[in-house]
Amino acid sequence: MKGESCANLTNLFTVRQDDLRQWVGALDDEKLDEVCQALAIAVGCE
Repeated sequence: MKGESCANLTNLFTVRQDDLRQWVGALDDEKLDEVCQALAIAVGCE
């Protein structure tokens, strides 16, 4: 990502892939692991 950013994982919802309009960025493996851990906690799959 070009600048600092954050993800709020407290209010999750799904969207259709067709509704996604432009590429925003990607996470490195370490950050993706952190997101996966947060999602597991949020949905009770620890």
